[in-house]
Amino acid sequence: MANTKSKKKVSPPTWLQGTWVRKHMRGEFRFEPDNYFQEEESVLDSHLFSGISDSNSADLYEITFHLNNGNTAIHRFHKPVDENDNILFEEEAIIGEDIHKFKYELIKPSQLGESHSRDTEPYYSIQVIAAACKFEIQVNQVHLAAMNVFGQMSGTIPINSLILKSGEQQIDFIISPYIRKADSENTCSENANSDKTGMEDVESEDREIDKNARFSAEVQLFDVSSDQFVHLMDVIVFKMNDEDKTGTVSKHTFKFNAEVPYEIAAWQNSVDLNTVENLRGKLEQAYQKFSNLITQKQYDAFKNSMFEMEERSVVSMYLHDESAAERLDELIEDIESGYEVVSLSGTEEMHIYADGKLASLRTKDGEPALQLYNPETEQVLTLEILFHLKEGETELSVSP
Repeated sequence: MANTKSKKKVSPPTWLQGTWVRKHMRGEFRFEPDNYFQEEESVLDSHLFSGISDSNSADLYEITFHLNNGNTAIHRFHKPVDENDNILFEEEAIIGEDIHKFKYELIKPSQLGESHSRDTEPYYSIQVIAAACKFEIQVNQVHLAAMNVFGQMSGTIPINSLILKSGEQQIDFIISPYIRKADSENTCSENANSDKTGMEDVESEDREIDKNARFSAEVQLFDVSSDQFVHLMDVIVFKMNDEDKTGTVSKHTFKFNAEVPYEIAAWQNSVDLNTVENLRGKLEQAYQKFSNLITQKQYDAFKNSMFEMEERSVVSMYLHDESAAERLDELIEDIESGYEVVSLSGTEEMHIYADGKLASLRTKDGEPALQLYNPETEQVLTLEILFHLKEGETELSVSP
C-alpha cells in the first residue's frame, strides 16, 4: 500500500486516467481524474488499497479529503474487471457524526453511443389552474403540493424530485371543498406560538365541492439542457367537469412513463409506518426534535438532517454539485432574518404516503405543519419535510 501525506499532485492509475462521464446529474458530466487531484489545501491524504503498491494492479483506488471545516470526504474508484467496463465511483461524505453515501458510474464517452446526448435533461412539471376549491397533488403517492383556494390561482410546479427513476409514474389530483375560516385575517401574526385557532374550519367537512370550483392541470415535459425550457410534449391534460363537483372529494389518478438520466435511492427500503405503534406520538417527537435544531441554532445538525433531501432535488433538477449546501445556507440565512418556530397546535392531521414509507403532519388547509413566523414582516415560512423510519432504528428522521 502506498501512502503519501502531502499537497502534491497525485497521479491516478492508468486504468483511471483519461476523460470519463459521470452519470449523476447531467447526461455527460465530464470527469477527468488526471486533473482531479491538483494542489488543494484540503487534500492531505491519498493512498491505494488492495495491498499492492503497483497502482495499475490495485483493485481499489481511494482518496481521502480532510476538509478545512473538519468534515471528511472519501472517493473510491473500483477497477473494472474488463477494460471496456464502467468504473464504479463511490463518494462518502462524513459530516460530523453523519455519513452520506452516493454511488455513480464512470463511463467512457466513446461507449455512450450516438444515441446518447449530454444535452438531454428531461424536466417534468405540472401547470395548475384552480378556483374555489382545496386541492392536493401527489406524485407516486407522495405529497407534492396542496392549496386552499378561496378565489383563484395558477402556477407551475416541478415534479422531478418525486420521480426517483425511469419507468411508470403515478399522479393523483384530489379536489375537495375549500375551507372557510373563522377569521381569514387571523393567521400567526398575534403570536409566533399561537395555536392558530382562528385558522380552523368553521363548517362541516361534509360540504360538497362548490359549484363554481375549477381545477385543471397539465403535466408537461421540457428539455432544460440549454438553460431554456424547450417544450417537448403534454403528457397529461386534465380538467374537472361539473359531474366531479357532486361529491365531497373528487380524486383522479393518471399514469405515465418517464425517462430520466438518474436513479435515486430514497425511502424505498424504509420501514412500513403502518406497523409502527404510536406513530402519531413518534411523529410529533420528530417534529419537536427538528424544531429544536432551529430554535437552538444548531445549524450544522440542521443541515445534516436536511442534506439528503436537498441532494435529491439537486440530482433530479440537474443542479450543480454544491447546490444542496448552498440552498441550505440560504434557508438558514432566511431563518436568521427574524423567523421564529410556530409550535404545533395538536390539531394537525397526520398523513401517510408512499405505501406507508413516509409520514407528515399538515394543517387542515393542507399547509405543512412546520411553520416559522416573522413578527416584523408578518410573513410565514413553511418547511416541507417528510419523515421516515430507517430499518433497525426506533426514531423517525427526515426522509431523503
